[in-house]
Amino acid sequence: MITVSSFDELPLGLIRARLASGLTQRELAERLDLKEHQIQRYECEFYRTASYQCLLDVANALGVRIGNDTLLPNDPVSFSELVSRLQKAGLDRPFLFRKIMSAVDVARVNGEVPIGGEDWTLASIGSKLNRVFGWSPATILGHGSLDPPQLSAEGAHSQIPSYCNSPDARTYITYVKHLAGVVAHGSSTLPVLPCFDDAQGLRAAVLDRYEEISFRNVLGLAWDLGILVLALRDCEEFHGACWRFDGRNSIILKQRSNSESRWMFDLIRGLYHAGQQSHESCHGTISAPDNSAEQRNSEQLVQQPTMTASLNAPVPTINCRSH
Repeated sequence: MITVSSFDELPLGLIRARLASGLTQRELAERLDLKEHQIQRYECEFYRTASYQCLLDVANALGVRIGNDTLLPNDPVSFSELVSRLQKAGLDRPFLFRKIMSAVDVARVNGEVPIGGEDWTLASIGSKLNRVFGWSPATILGHGSLDPPQLSAEGAHSQIPSYCNSPDARTYITYVKHLAGVVAHGSSTLPVLPCFDDAQGLRAAVLDRYEEISFRNVLGLAWDLGILVLALRDCEEFHGACWRFDGRNSIILKQRSNSESRWMFDLIRGLYHAGQQSHESCHGTISAPDNSAEQRNSEQLVQQPTMTASLNAPVPTINCRSH
């Protein structure tokens, strides 16, 4: 799905649709009974000289369906107003610029790109916010408040930690879950093998494949099992999460530390969660901070460190160097 948040963005959407379908400009021209250079000119000019009928013909030739909300605001939303509304919903300006906006979006805001202007920027940002957080285009480009994303514990092994109730945490976790889903969807053809939920089985598997216990080798085992691992160097509070989409696990590791032992501990915790509730096709667990009451009182605290200690006990040293 290529989201078009305004009619002005329709030409860019048609160009993206052609690329996504694998058609060359020549092949599209043949479908329209046009010369290749005509399509080249249309796309170079973002279909600025094309008629409305031509846009419809291109859409039909590509086999795409166009659906769009038509917004008639009394006063158009400005970029600064959108930033202010996003701030109240838990998405601050640095997060917006670093995580959501593309380089072209940022360049437009800074006045470095003359094409498009603020309307194109809002359309581009709106399509990304809709895809990641589920806000509708009408809500994003309106003047009302934006509600922070709702976190669902449905299908989760454990309840969502209480600290996740803040708007900032809910927004960030929704973003990270979206990344995990993208990674899982993009790797849907890779084989999935049964996970380990006990220390001895995990240790034996690592040594059988790699002959040495290290973060790199535990990571390699995770990928061998079809468990996708995404590492983020963000400073938000939780250290990891595990989501399962249609039977495929994605582990999120999040650290600012350079210690491989710290990363390996969190990876093993993620592998533990990946092995839980294996009968459920959809599953999710967010690891509470190590110093939280929920983590101290959790039954997992008894099993996870034991799993880590058992994995490393027979090995005199593990690779814990700092870079």
